[in-house]
Amino acid sequence: MLNATARNRRAYAAVHGYGLAVLPPEAVDPSRPPAWSKVLALRAHLHRHHWLFWNDADTLVTNPNIALETILFSVIGHSDFDTSPDLILTEDINGVNAGLFFIRRSKWSERFLDTWWNHTSFVQFGSTKSGDNFALKDIIDHLSPEEMQAHVRIAKMQCLFNSYPWNWMAMWKSLHTLIFHPSTTWKGFLIFLLTPHYIFATSIYILKLKRHSIDIEDRTS
Repeated sequence: MLNATARNRRAYAAVHGYGLAVLPPEAVDPSRPPAWSKVLALRAHLHRHHWLFWNDADTLVTNPNIALETILFSVIGHSDFDTSPDLILTEDINGVNAGLFFIRRSKWSERFLDTWWNHTSFVQFGSTKSGDNFALKDIIDHLSPEEMQAHVRIAKMQCLFNSYPWNWMAMWKSLHTLIFHPSTTWKGFLIFLLTPHYIFATSIYILKLKRHSIDIEDRTS
């Protein structure tokens, strides 16, 4: 499975000229479940890039024709990097999802990632959950309305860039959005979760954007 997802991601990055960072197994912090190492990887790459798009290793790009800039514009509504929010999330029936999201280079994002990593009380071993998603949800739930408005956006439609069909019927909010906000939905870039969350691969990927308008940084590491 991992070979297939790796080929899928490399092909997508090549089509759009994105840099692709792969975290090898030996770079995963052994003191925590592997899912937590996304925080360290993002923190390490953030200062060199305007935008990072995190996606877990058990995901696929199902419409490579849709650029990440298109998704960002759909959520934010403009292409001005300096006035953009710092974190773009989706949510499902369990709340915000840590498997796929955008994060912008900023001091706020650095503090956010540090806070996420320091939520050690949420680390779980011997469970089907690693705790990183619960930690993310706790941070988001405790942001003030002012900070939330200034720094975070949650896509009105989950399937804009994080889709898996088995929770569709439970997401009445998504159905409402599909009907009343068609301009923000069904852009066609779907990430399909192939496995349950607890089968987390140790090879993880970051698509690296320079800007979400025209200029794209073409760097791999």
